[in-house]
Amino acid sequence: MKRRIFTALLASLMLISAGSCSFRDHSQPLFPSQSRDDEEERNKGYEKADMDEVNSQAEKLLDDLRIPDNEDMIKEDTENLFHSVALAYEAYTMSHLNYCLDWYNEKAEQEYDDCALTYSLVYEAVTYALSHGYASEEYSDLFSDYINEDFLDYYNAPSLSLKRLEGYTKVDYELIDERSDKYYEIRDNDKLSDSEKNLKCAEIYLDILSEYDADTFYDEYYRDYTPEEIIEVGRSVRRNLLLISDDVNRKYFDKADYGFLRRSDIKPDKLFSTIQEYAERLSPEIAESASRIIETGHCYTAKGDDCYDGSYTAALPLSDDYLVYIYCDDNDDNFRTAVHEFGHYHAGHFDKTPIYSVVSNNDIAEIQSQGMELLFMQFYDEIYGKKADAMRLDQLSNLLFAIESGFLVGEFEYTVLKNRDTYTPEDVIRCYNDIMGGYARDFPFYYIDHIFVYPGYYISYGVSALAALDLFDDVLNDPQTAIEKYSKLARIPANDQNVRLREALAGDGFPDIFSDEYINSLYDDIRRYLNSL
Repeated sequence: MKRRIFTALLASLMLISAGSCSFRDHSQPLFPSQSRDDEEERNKGYEKADMDEVNSQAEKLLDDLRIPDNEDMIKEDTENLFHSVALAYEAYTMSHLNYCLDWYNEKAEQEYDDCALTYSLVYEAVTYALSHGYASEEYSDLFSDYINEDFLDYYNAPSLSLKRLEGYTKVDYELIDERSDKYYEIRDNDKLSDSEKNLKCAEIYLDILSEYDADTFYDEYYRDYTPEEIIEVGRSVRRNLLLISDDVNRKYFDKADYGFLRRSDIKPDKLFSTIQEYAERLSPEIAESASRIIETGHCYTAKGDDCYDGSYTAALPLSDDYLVYIYCDDNDDNFRTAVHEFGHYHAGHFDKTPIYSVVSNNDIAEIQSQGMELLFMQFYDEIYGKKADAMRLDQLSNLLFAIESGFLVGEFEYTVLKNRDTYTPEDVIRCYNDIMGGYARDFPFYYIDHIFVYPGYYISYGVSALAALDLFDDVLNDPQTAIEKYSKLARIPANDQNVRLREALAGDGFPDIFSDEYINSLYDDIRRYLNSL
């Protein structure tokens, strides 16, 4: 049951994390808080789901399933349940926003935890009811699109009731939350050395991996590749592509002072109006998304040491929209972060997957955001002036780093999983240091929260960046072709359980991103670009 609950939570949490930074330097100094929107204004439409009502809705469906020739009522019951899922999810999204804007407020944290648990409870109650619908003789076809048969026996077990399921869900949620809290408590403990944090977190990590199986490690992310393939592709990437990384970085540092380049030029309140200005020159569809996010006010910027220092995009299913949160830091380029999240926002509106059926295919979602970043490179001369070449090199360097770090972490995670029954915490740290090499000094094991909160997720950064680079040469030399390619990418549903990365890319005419031929072509594209500078 623990794995089932985690899967339900993952489907929601990954939408929140979509677009978050990979390695982020939390040691960078922050700035005094800016004033935030009035909380009452943010909470308009923020209604919570009531579990008694949801359970009543589920019981009504169960009763109506016993009545012959009752299809219309059963469809109405099902729609009511789906509305409750959307209601719970939107409350979850809004409570997370309030928490991010007031990161050390215990009341806001508790509200967020309560809404996250409520969403999980609603999701499980609805799944229970739909599973019984699928098992009914007369109405099974009405539920076939929503059921995962792997869990059907569990939800239809005679001993399981809605009340008992609610109790199981709370226990399993608390276990997941407890592990997460314990990890962050260790990570943020300034009294511990890096070595002490590493070993303590390695103990937690081995405990977390006890819930996973090497044969199904990637199944929850709906991937059409295996961890073994990732290890082989990672070696090809290091052999055929990443040799050029040093040349990219040398060119970058030749252009200007690093600190000068990193300073943000666009003020937080101008981020999305600037996006709107250039979106109009990309395509009518992208322009429409830029106007929508401003008109709805679903873009939030935060600044200061009492705000969450990441950025993300999350669904607002009742509003038929998405919410974008951007943390602004004067030591970083906030505009490119905003463009990245805008990519998620834009592509999300093409994906009509109902919130109940949403899965987490972040390989696709991250291509859509990284691809938007690449599209905006054609405007760098206007946006950054004399810094334009350096910023393009920085963009390229970031993608190459995402590829390298993603494949390294992917290899590490799978290596530990295969050996979890024999590995000690010391073995985990040794494995991490061996695979990560020099990165282990700057990013010690305990630092990367993804591998503790979302095991198996991190490789998405590498895979998506590898695919997004297919746009690089076209952005520089044939922008219209780049826009046409991106339009296809934006329409691939990142939340549909029937969509797989490699199959979807091939169906839209993209090359096999795991092939040596493709990887070599990226090297050639980048080499031509460097020679042109």
